[in-house]
Amino acid sequence: MSDTLLHIWRNLPMGRETLLQSLYFARRLGNMNLKVFRPVHPTALMYFDAGLVTLDLNRSYTLFPETSGEHLEALLQDADVDWAEVRPTDYTASTLPNLPTDFTVMTCLRSMSQDPHRIGLGHIGPKVRALVKNAVFPILIPSPCFRPWNRVAAFFGGSALGLRAVETALKIASRAEAPLTVYTQLESSDRATYQAKLKPLGIETEDPKADRGWHPFSTGSFEANLYEIPSDALVVVGAAGENVMRELIFGSKLESIQATLPNPILVVGPNCPVTL
Repeated sequence: MSDTLLHIWRNLPMGRETLLQSLYFARRLGNMNLKVFRPVHPTALMYFDAGLVTLDLNRSYTLFPETSGEHLEALLQDADVDWAEVRPTDYTASTLPNLPTDFTVMTCLRSMSQDPHRIGLGHIGPKVRALVKNAVFPILIPSPCFRPWNRVAAFFGGSALGLRAVETALKIASRAEAPLTVYTQLESSDRATYQAKLKPLGIETEDPKADRGWHPFSTGSFEANLYEIPSDALVVVGAAGENVMRELIFGSKLESIQATLPNPILVVGPNCPVTL
């Protein structure tokens, strides 16, 4: 089956910006089909082996149905991306559609259940955290407004999931023909420990300008060093830790990254294999 990206359409200017980012991601990776879901009801369900996720959508997702299809098709007609609308696989109740889950990646705002005018940096909503925790595909959290990305930046803190995020970033960089830099905040482990884990992936040089480079931070705080992340980068990060719900709220590197960087962020959850 071809790679697919799931996008939930909102018939608003902000929804247009998000769709443009999904289209750009699909084009950059090549051969990725876009699947668009146009909600009729404010709630949908996704059944994963790890658990059920309820998508409680805010009212903006169902506004202006009379122009929704027209606006969507106008954006997609010249997009040079194969696309189709997603149909529910079943209904748990008359207003509870069940969405398929066999996607490669899904675009999702930081929060689905808040007023879109209040969504900004610094908050990942609980429904999105649940999605990251259970999904078998990474979650693409778009930047506030569309802008192209020309490189990939991955974060690696030494964990197995962090290494999986780096592998995912490598595949994206290869398919997009973009340079990749892996960033590490050196803390308890020494430099050689990180190097030993990255070397089998072909990431050996400490030149951040190399096509496949490693940039370790040995001084300064993690938050201060985030200034070094290029503004034109797609950021790839793992949702580290066994207690994903807690780690996404309190004190994790991911929380600092998503609260600080305006870049689009691809979050690799604990149930995501490396498939891109």
